[in-house]
Amino acid sequence: MTRLRSLGIAATGLVAAVLIPTGCGKKHDDLIDPGPIDPSALPPVPMDLALGVATSRVVLTWSVEDATGVTEFRIYRAEGVEGEFLYRSSTTTTRFVDDQVLNGTTYRYQVSAVKGALEGQRSITVSAVPDVFGLVIEGGAEVTSGNNVALGTRRVAVALVAPPSTVFWSLSEDSTLAGAPLNRFVPSAPVTTYVLSPGDGRKTIYGRYVGDGGSISELVHASIRLDTRALILEVTEDSEGRTLGIGDTLHIALIADTTGGAAFVRIDEDYPSIELFDDGSAGDPTPFDGAYERDFGVTAGLEVMERVLIGSFRDDLGNQASSVFSTTRVTIAVPPGPISFRRSAVQVVGSSVRLRWTENTDSDFAEYRLYRTDPDPAATVSVDDNLVAIITDQVGLEWTDTGLEGGRRYQWGVTAYDVHGFRAPLDTLTVESVGFDPVLTGPGHAPATGDLVTTFQFDCTYSHPANLAPARVELVVDGTFLVPMTQTGPGNDWVGGEEFSVGISLGAGSHVYAFEAIAVDDSRVRLPADPATDFLGPTVTN
Repeated sequence: MTRLRSLGIAATGLVAAVLIPTGCGKKHDDLIDPGPIDPSALPPVPMDLALGVATSRVVLTWSVEDATGVTEFRIYRAEGVEGEFLYRSSTTTTRFVDDQVLNGTTYRYQVSAVKGALEGQRSITVSAVPDVFGLVIEGGAEVTSGNNVALGTRRVAVALVAPPSTVFWSLSEDSTLAGAPLNRFVPSAPVTTYVLSPGDGRKTIYGRYVGDGGSISELVHASIRLDTRALILEVTEDSEGRTLGIGDTLHIALIADTTGGAAFVRIDEDYPSIELFDDGSAGDPTPFDGAYERDFGVTAGLEVMERVLIGSFRDDLGNQASSVFSTTRVTIAVPPGPISFRRSAVQVVGSSVRLRWTENTDSDFAEYRLYRTDPDPAATVSVDDNLVAIITDQVGLEWTDTGLEGGRRYQWGVTAYDVHGFRAPLDTLTVESVGFDPVLTGPGHAPATGDLVTTFQFDCTYSHPANLAPARVELVVDGTFLVPMTQTGPGNDWVGGEEFSVGISLGAGSHVYAFEAIAVDDSRVRLPADPATDFLGPTVTN
């Protein structure tokens, strides 16, 4: 380099310098007097100096009114507030990047322009302190729901990374920072909040800082992905319409739009939610793929009929997805415990059969049901046969089936149902025959004729093959007049037969009669069986 000397030009008041080679980093104020100089030949004075600061870097920019003939700009730098200015470097542009600086150190700069062998007057002095500048969003997280500061606001925490000498800061998602306000920097509280723009996706926040001497930091930025929703894509299960029971395994899957979070399904409101996994455990085949799965073993206490699964999901950002229902349905049956007929307690009573069975003790008991075949020697009962009784009393363990045909074979079935509609196995009972209807014999009346004041006596014998007493025995006169008959003796040999009689007066004319008996099991008989063939009765004269 060459050393330069400077002489003042008193006549014109213009000052210029003739360049003399000098060593880099030394003072650059030795000049020689070039004599009278044309003002148009003088280099312009750099103005509008601005400093941009960054980590271990200072960016110096300036402007000149007319750069015609300018061959270079010379940069002078001084360290500290009292350091001596030394030549730092030269450039042919109006921008210089000084990367030979230490963070936290004050640097002062001046710039001059050069035309040919003349160096012009130096600029005003500007100063800057390079340091670490930056932004940290949500502690450096890759993604946020924007709910950490306040729910639903898209507001995130931004740490302002700048030295204590910083005076102002400004943030925007627009890299030009157009319209972004200047905010005073408080070193003791270097954290602010920022509302991200609507819409999920990657968000970039840009920022600048202004130093104590007016230096402006380079544009800094940080990015984060905004995710304000969670989504369930599908809920599935693999029962394929089968009825599952205790010990069976049901594979459940919830497909979400993201990994990381908590997934559950609910089968029944009275049963705890079932947690699903995306970590390769509990039946999840592939970890961290967004498919939350589980091999669920059916246990006691869970019964459902044609029930959809309800999936719920909350991602690791706290976003709650809307519930999604499975398109298939699950049936899990834990049938009631078996019951059976108490065969030794069955009673055949005439045309009736009294049935007894064991108790179902399940807590979800709903009812007993009794089924019966029609009289058929080869019939086997099922739940498709005649439903003859529904008993809702859990300890009501007997039923009398009446009105059966005498001498025929019947089969009964008994089962218990629970509140979910599931039933116990059907237990069956066959009764080879049931009793007959009562029998009336020995019909007759006396006398054969008489007048209006005559008492006519009617008699018959009642018997029953099942030794059932009569509920009543009646005389039917002329097809419509019913007269109760009275047993004539104290006996109760209903198999051998007991006699009944009644005495009545009749109106004038000819009469017909018949007898009718009803046993205590409601079985009945009429003699004669056909009303058209009633017996001829007495003839009554006036």
